[in-house]
Amino acid sequence: MASNQEPEQPKKKKKRIRSKNKDEPIPGAFDLSAILNSQQTFPLSNNINGQPYMNNNTNFHNMSMPMMSSLFVTSPTQQFQMWAPYMPCPTPTQASPPQWATELLSKFEAMSVKMNSIDEIKSAVSSVDFKLSEMKGDMKKLSKRVLDVETSQNFISKSFDENIKVHEKTNKKIESDIKKLATECEALRNDMSFIKRDSKNLSDSKVNLQKIFKANEKLNNDLESIKCESMRDNLLFHGIKKSEGEDCALIIKSMCENNLEIEDELNIKSAFRLGKKKMSSIIESK
Repeated sequence: MASNQEPEQPKKKKKRIRSKNKDEPIPGAFDLSAILNSQQTFPLSNNINGQPYMNNNTNFHNMSMPMMSSLFVTSPTQQFQMWAPYMPCPTPTQASPPQWATELLSKFEAMSVKMNSIDEIKSAVSSVDFKLSEMKGDMKKLSKRVLDVETSQNFISKSFDENIKVHEKTNKKIESDIKKLATECEALRNDMSFIKRDSKNLSDSKVNLQKIFKANEKLNNDLESIKCESMRDNLLFHGIKKSEGEDCALIIKSMCENNLEIEDELNIKSAFRLGKKKMSSIIESK
């Protein structure tokens, strides 16, 4: 049967928590201050009396004499001296720790300072790592922005080059058109000079034409008057049919004799039809 007991989870390792109080000792560190502040005595080789040094905190005066005698008296003379009248003992001095202990303590203190420095360095490194990660993200964004800017710049540069080419072509076309217009303007200027000259000639011709018109009008008037003079003794006969090989004078004489009953001899100088030959039915006689 399967066991109903849950599998044991591995124990979590306790993290080393740094105390905020710098004076508080680090757990697990060896503190040599206990050695210096301990109530033990340290025998020295240069003790002449052979008596042990005692701490200042020891209640030397309250110690019982039998106890003192049991600890230190070794002969009757010394025992008698112990029962002698009370003489104050010199104040014992605190013994200094040995040099190796002092060096060890200084090393441990330096090590503790270094451990604290390591913790501070770890905290600073973690902060720097966080800032570096943020900087990496910012650098990626900046690189993307720079790439976009470069793409836009390339597009703008390409468009600018194309615009320059189009502008150059347009300038060449405009220059050719300007040259063509200049040539045409020069031709128009020459034509205008000819037109001015022709206009002057035309004005002169107009004056001459007016003179001719007046002369023609005068001639027409004179001709009309002459015509009237010449037709003063003329007669017009209407409604006479035309025939081939006719003699207008004989036709008039015959018509006067037969139709008008004029028996006198007529002296007709000339007789002819007016207008077109095929359509006219009028005969003029004089």
